[in-house]
Amino acid sequence: MPTEPPPPRYRVVERGRRLEVIDQWVQDRERPWPAWPQRPRGGETLRTFAWFDARGPREVPLGTRARARLRRLIYLAIPLGTALLVALITWLPVLLLGMFLIFNETVRARLRSAITGWIDSLEAADGLVRRGETG
Repeated sequence: MPTEPPPPRYRVVERGRRLEVIDQWVQDRERPWPAWPQRPRGGETLRTFAWFDARGPREVPLGTRARARLRRLIYLAIPLGTALLVALITWLPVLLLGMFLIFNETVRARLRSAITGWIDSLEAADGLVRRGETG
């Protein structure tokens, strides 16, 4: 559906051998058209996948509270991930326990359900649950 471009904001006129630029929005005191729809920023939705979310793949809208909770998780996950990496490099038993967790179906199913519950709480933190969906 082709649309017409908005009228230009500036107009150039010649007055006494000089060019003057006139801001038409200042004269009108408002824009001559409604504001363009803003594209959502990259952090406004969380995309999940089926390998860690039982209800995935889906896109979860993030409000201000949900973004704050996600930011706190990231601040906690970085030092824990670093400690886990050091432990995996230095201790063989931790590596074997990690392999058990990765390949055990029961443990993976419990982790997926816990992660799904946490993602659902993110979705409900700002009341952004979509209509027709039940948690």
